[in-house]
Amino acid sequence: MIRTATGLLVALSLWGCGLSGQQAGSGGVAGPLASVLPDSGNDPREGGIGGTGISVAGQEGGIGGTGAPRLAATVGTVHKFGSVYINGVRVVFPAGGSVRSPSGSLAESEIDLGETIEIIGELQADGTVLPTDAMFRFPLVGRVDRVDPTGTSLTVLGARVLVEPGARLVGGDSRTARIVAGDYVQVSGLPRGDTIVASRIEKMPNPVRSSVMGRVEKGPRPGVISINGVAVDYGSGVPPQTGWTVRVSGVATDGRLIPYETIRSLLETVTAPVGDISVEGYLETRAAPTGSGIGGFGADFDSGSKVVSLAGERALFIGALEGNTFKARHGLVLPDGFDSRRQRLDVVRNGYAPAGAVGTR
Repeated sequence: MIRTATGLLVALSLWGCGLSGQQAGSGGVAGPLASVLPDSGNDPREGGIGGTGISVAGQEGGIGGTGAPRLAATVGTVHKFGSVYINGVRVVFPAGGSVRSPSGSLAESEIDLGETIEIIGELQADGTVLPTDAMFRFPLVGRVDRVDPTGTSLTVLGARVLVEPGARLVGGDSRTARIVAGDYVQVSGLPRGDTIVASRIEKMPNPVRSSVMGRVEKGPRPGVISINGVAVDYGSGVPPQTGWTVRVSGVATDGRLIPYETIRSLLETVTAPVGDISVEGYLETRAAPTGSGIGGFGADFDSGSKVVSLAGERALFIGALEGNTFKARHGLVLPDGFDSRRQRLDVVRNGYAPAGAVGTR
């Protein structure tokens, strides 16, 4: 099923000075809704994107507080339904079937196998999570430049995409489809160095607005940043800060992306500790206390997180998030290949302390 990579309730202006309307929440715990809003002059995060400040719809004091439910989050690949399983965590949507997102709402019925997604919610007594906010995390959306003759890799917006064994290659009807150069696609997957390891690639209408989502890296000159190897050019505007995780939508031209809209990751707008979080990814070298971080994920490990043994492996990193600090408790190595990974996660009974995980503290 085709997803819109940008908000549905968004008023936009050109060249990175996007203005996002503030959407109504859907009830439940007051959670985050990442968006780009006009600068009020007193932005609590000191700075903005494209000349704007970043705010969180419905934040008013943040999440949590005295007597608040225990917050939980998961960032990874959908591997099973009933309701929705991500990283071995069962996410049970509320009776209405939808939760808040930067596009206004995200319904359970919109989610497909292999898609990468970010969920924030309340941990229930039975170990499931009741989501309050969700956001698709498509690392690349845009035109296919070329497809390797072996069919194992392709380039999108100039970035390399490795098609993992068992990856879903589908059309808008979710049926198996052949991907060729010139197609517009929506890539689900995880960054591994300069490559996206894809778990799902879905054809999009032609043409489609391009987008990238990932960790902001410095670009070759002021006003230009790099996300997943794609140059994003804000021109005279102010780009997001290095190290943030953002989704940028815009027009691809001359080997760069000209942004219309920039939205920050939900988890990076949370103001209260998240007691249980699992993040799927690969370690990358980073100037942080441990010398490493999770590819595509902005928060750094604290100095007590002993994750070096998981270097080079696809893994779940499980712990707590406090501000921009990830306190890892466990790590679970995952096999390469979608189907093998799904079999491994099918036997996980508690995604926040799964059997077979190694201690990382």
